[in-house]
Amino acid sequence: MPQKLDDCHRTTSSQQFSAARGAIDSWVRETNVYAWNAILGEGHEEREVSIYESPARADDLRGLPQTFIDVGGCEVFRDAAIAYASTLLAGGVSTELHVWPGGYTATRISRPRRRSRSGRVRREPSGSSGSSQPVVHARNPAARTAGRASG
Repeated sequence: MPQKLDDCHRTTSSQQFSAARGAIDSWVRETNVYAWNAILGEGHEEREVSIYESPARADDLRGLPQTFIDVGGCEVFRDAAIAYASTLLAGGVSTELHVWPGGYTATRISRPRRRSRSGRVRREPSGSSGSSQPVVHARNPAARTAGRASG
């Protein structure tokens, strides 16, 4: 699910990834503006909005649970996700941030996976460049060491 963090659309990535500039992602600036207007009403960027509606407006995120943020490097949410992770870290919140180079909205769930001969899961290449982020997970790492003598 896309990260709905910042309703103001002022980040660099919000400007870069728009249909008007030729972005072909499933969720571009225009879609994001439409969605935020549907939720908060037009003109919300210039009025006070609750941090529960637009989390990026929060200045202090102390006390939140550990957080994992996963965002594509080529999507409208990139800079808002990075800024939010920075605010979490500044508040002492254990935070893991992963920016997928070349990734776009839903990259992490839309690429097909296949098993290699070793039983590991590998992501297939995506996009026109054919590049792939090699995400490799062992089926059962403990099974590999079972039966081996320790020494």
